[in-house]
Amino acid sequence: MTFWTVLDELALLRITPELSGQLEYLLEMGNRPNIGIQVLPISRGPHAAMNGNFVIMDFPPPDLPVVYLEAMSEEIYLEKPQEITRYQHVYDYMQAEALSVAESRQLITDRLASL
Repeated sequence: MTFWTVLDELALLRITPELSGQLEYLLEMGNRPNIGIQVLPISRGPHAAMNGNFVIMDFPPPDLPVVYLEAMSEEIYLEKPQEITRYQHVYDYMQAEALSVAESRQLITDRLASL
C-alpha cells in the first residue's frame, strides 16, 4: 500500500511546541519507502483545496477510486467518475505546486527546529 499526501503549510504553522511530536512523526513516517509527504507552501497563494480536506482512495482493479470527504457531522463518499475526476484534477494541481518530498522534509525539519 502507498500513502501520499500534500499538506498545506498553514497546518504546520498551527503546531505548537506541545505538539511537536506530530512533526517528528511526519519526519519518521516520511522515511518509509511507501509514504510520500509534500508541503504546499503559503507562497503559492490560494488553491482549489482550501475549502476542505479530501482523500482519494485507489483500489486494485476492478474496483474504482472513491473520494472521501469529512464534514463536521458526516462522512461523504463520492463514487461517480466525474466527481473522482474533479478531485483528481485538484490533487494533481496541488501536487504539482507543492514542494518536492526532499524540500518538504527540510521545511518540516526547519519548522520543528523553530519550536
